Amino acid sequence: MLAAPRPLQALALDRVVPAWLGHGSGPNRDPRTALIVTAAAAAICLLAGKLNVIAPIIGMFFLATYGTVNLVAGLSVLAANPSYRPTFRVHWIPCLLAAVGCLFAMFLLNAIATVVSVLVIIGLYSFLKRRHYKTAWGDERSGIWFAVTGCGLLNLAQSRQHVRNWRPILLVLVAIQRPD
Repeated sequence: MLAAPRPLQALALDRVVPAWLGHGSGPNRDPRTALIVTAAAAAICLLAGKLNVIAPIIGMFFLATYGTVNLVAGLSVLAANPSYRPTFRVHWIPCLLAAVGCLFAMFLLNAIATVVSVLVIIGLYSFLKRRHYKTAWGDERSGIWFAVTGCGLLNLAQSRQHVRNWRPILLVLVAIQRPD
């Protein structure tokens, strides 16, 4: 109840959920509308009386969130993204181990709830991917592809060239205009 309204308001301001959830009240733009929706969702879950059914799925989403944060942190360190500037440095191995550990813990706690939460996350990702949001930030995939491409080019430059492996290399300079 206390943590959910602010992220819900932020999602509304980013136009991921309906815009009316983003309305704020007062000088701090407190998310009263999102608070009411969150309270209604919590009340429905409580009135259902089956908290033992709902709690494992919610726990899986929390573990999935922790695992995703660790995965992204590890991949950002591994890809050496210049935009990733944490206040303290951690090697990429503990981050990726923590991500795998979260997935392992999810399956260990409740395999069915894990499968349900993973399917819901994949469904949400697919839904959001189809909406083609215009964002002011990049994503981790471009940093990973940049690192893989750079590593591949360095390996190609150091490899032994042979006639049998020759391929034409075309360099075409074009201007790409991105829609605003």
